[in-house]
Amino acid sequence: MEKKPHFVRREFLPREVSSISLALLLVAVLLLNALLYLYLNKFYSSSGRGETDPSLCPFGYFKLGTVKNCSPWLSCEAINREVRKLKRVGEGAVKKVFLSEWKENKVVLSQLTNPELKEDFLHGLKMLKALQSKHVVRLLGYCEQQFTILTEYHPLGSLRGLNETLHIPRSAGRLVKCGHRELRGDFVAPEQRWPYGEEVPFEDDLMPPYDEKTDIWKIPDVSNFFLGHVEGSDIVRLHLFDIHAACKKKDPAERPSAQEVLDTYRKVLTLLIRETAMPGIREML
Repeated sequence: MEKKPHFVRREFLPREVSSISLALLLVAVLLLNALLYLYLNKFYSSSGRGETDPSLCPFGYFKLGTVKNCSPWLSCEAINREVRKLKRVGEGAVKKVFLSEWKENKVVLSQLTNPELKEDFLHGLKMLKALQSKHVVRLLGYCEQQFTILTEYHPLGSLRGLNETLHIPRSAGRLVKCGHRELRGDFVAPEQRWPYGEEVPFEDDLMPPYDEKTDIWKIPDVSNFFLGHVEGSDIVRLHLFDIHAACKKKDPAERPSAQEVLDTYRKVLTLLIRETAMPGIREML
């Protein structure tokens, strides 16, 4: 049976809101900004490569750091000879990610985790090559034979272009599918599940596509993870109860937009900061 989402009951007595819980909510707001940015950027880039930028190198070349000249993407031989792994910084279903070093520059080396997912890995490489622009992580080299990708390193990422990106329509009507395999697990939105039952074998061509509302479904789970169980996290969940319940609507059309969720998070953050500064306000809530 599918697990029902867990929410804090309304009559739960609020406790003192700690600075830690406020910081965690701020992190959740920033994560939602990133989610919205990445989704919109995906649709922006899908129409072709980004606008021509004179600071970019020609296709198949890159420049890194303070270097002015463009270099060709590194080959298998160059990656093996010149790139040194430092430590593993992440791992997913498809690839392992290593913080690495190339000519005194920090870079990211990604390697295939599961041989059964090599098609997904190579498809990701193909898209990364095709979408190279100032809005996409810079490709430095790759080795298809060894299933290796080398990219630039972003320790904190960048949302400087978010405000401009938000002006791009969300109404282009394009739908997507997350990979070519059947998705399972509590983190998967209802519309991402195989709709034809166990008696019909999964077939990618028959799987209906979906929109960004699948990511809206995941927001409460991500937020609850970051809130944890520190002092004050219960009152934050209480304030987010309604918007999180809306995010978990079975019908995607009934879920709020990412902008609506972000606006609510910002309002709650402002309210909690004011409440912390003026404790007497809590008695009026």
